[in-house]
Amino acid sequence: MNESESRPSSPLTSGSWRQRRWLGAFLFATAALAVSMAWRRSGGPDRVGGSEFRRLPPTERFDTLFARAMQAGLDGAEVAPLAAAALGTFPRIEEPDDDRRFHAAILALYLRDDSTASRLADALLASRPRHLLGLMVRFRVAERGQDQGAADAAVAALLAGHRDELAVPVPEYRDHRDAIEAFLAALGRS
Repeated sequence: MNESESRPSSPLTSGSWRQRRWLGAFLFATAALAVSMAWRRSGGPDRVGGSEFRRLPPTERFDTLFARAMQAGLDGAEVAPLAAAALGTFPRIEEPDDDRRFHAAILALYLRDDSTASRLADALLASRPRHLLGLMVRFRVAERGQDQGAADAAVAALLAGHRDELAVPVPEYRDHRDAIEAFLAALGRS
């Protein structure tokens, strides 16, 4: 029996479970590309560490570590310590915005810390009940945990409201629109 036959099928998604598995990796790779391009344009700091870095406020420290992790791409040896350091800094941010919550969730997913990613998805959805990025993270956590029902629920909520949500001028939608649209396209919707 192949892997797609071992999972229950769902009328909400096109393709087999195996065909959808790459969506989580896609989230990370798309975010990495967008942040890397923005970081290079902005001329961000060349190195992480040192006394100057330690004096940065938590928000700037998190942003720097996240951007460096994204620049490292899929090189696990370099990404893992940067991702862990960024997640360690995240709780020190007094009032994180939803974009930073999504960035932290991407790092948590990369580190396979699904409980942290789930809490961050919940925080995104608490700020906006149909937050597309929160639903994408929730889908990835459910998919990785092989919870077909939760994965389907996230997809159903995302598909039910994505057009209305994308019309709302939410900064993180603008910054991550390509990832959202690619995610929807992977589900066979746009």
